[in-house]
Amino acid sequence: MIATLLAEMLGLDGHRVDTVANGAMALGQLRERAYDLIVSDLQMPVLDGRGLYQELERSRPELLGRIVFVTGNVEHPVWRRFLSDTGAPYVAKPFTIEAIHRVTQQALWAGGSKGETGLQYR
Repeated sequence: MIATLLAEMLGLDGHRVDTVANGAMALGQLRERAYDLIVSDLQMPVLDGRGLYQELERSRPELLGRIVFVTGNVEHPVWRRFLSDTGAPYVAKPFTIEAIHRVTQQALWAGGSKGETGLQYR
């Protein structure tokens, strides 16, 4: 349900959005096509956001600057440390349309993209 809501919010900004159920599936999608931005939940089945980040760090480090995390548990010490160590932008749940817009636009511009191609959400 959150993935659908987030996809709709991003669609309002003119983004094409693909959704997948977990980090392992996201890795598969990232092998198939290029994305300007990866929006991932931190807590997912099969491969969580930290695992996705670590796999990209090993295999596709050029994508690390394109990740934005969504989390409902930013105060948990493990996630707080991970976000601090990586410096990856994030949005805490519950989030607003404005918060999603702001963080995705900042990430797109920081990555040198104008957001004209695909977008990946967990």
